Amino acid sequence: MKLVAIALVIRLGVASAEPIDLPDVAGPIPDYAAHVEIGVGITAGVFEAGSTGDVAVGAEAHVGLRFDRLLGLVRGAIVTLREPAKSKYDPEDGYALRAGGDLRYSVSQERVISTSKSGRETATVRRDLWIGGGAGYESVHWSPEGQLVRPYVNLAIGYEVLGRTGHAGHSYGALDLALEIIAAKAPVSRTDQTTTNATDHTVMFTMTFSFGS
Repeated sequence: MKLVAIALVIRLGVASAEPIDLPDVAGPIPDYAAHVEIGVGITAGVFEAGSTGDVAVGAEAHVGLRFDRLLGLVRGAIVTLREPAKSKYDPEDGYALRAGGDLRYSVSQERVISTSKSGRETATVRRDLWIGGGAGYESVHWSPEGQLVRPYVNLAIGYEVLGRTGHAGHSYGALDLALEIIAAKAPVSRTDQTTTNATDHTVMFTMTFSFGS
């Protein structure tokens, strides 16, 4: 009986600690309505191409279709390439363009309380932990050596916070943080872009803001 009483007190304590006047913008979980979304973001990481290892910084955009735990994306990105030893005042190594498609799956979806920078509780939002992968092509332009075009595959893991907006919550906005590994065949060198049996592994961190309805 004492154990039952203690458990009841703990349960009531947890329930009473939960705010009851916060707006709930998490939306339905699960959500069986299809949503079209667009997103833009910034990306940075280490770009690998044969013996070349550059710092890559740039931007990316996507158009996607979201259905419950699944999100299909068509993505594009452009990044500038710079040797790590160079300062920001030195000329850039070149740039890379990337385009492809991804499929992501949310392995975890839950409602959490969002807080402001000051720590004030503001709303109940949705939080997703997802995994994904995809494929595409990238075009690398080095100055002045030449150009490399090659296919790639990628694997990613990410964390997303999503909140509903607009009339009856039909629209939403999301902040997404992702870590991505991109694998592609390595070239012999910048001047000889013939691919080898070696595999490059580019690692990128991306922060994206998405909007859907």
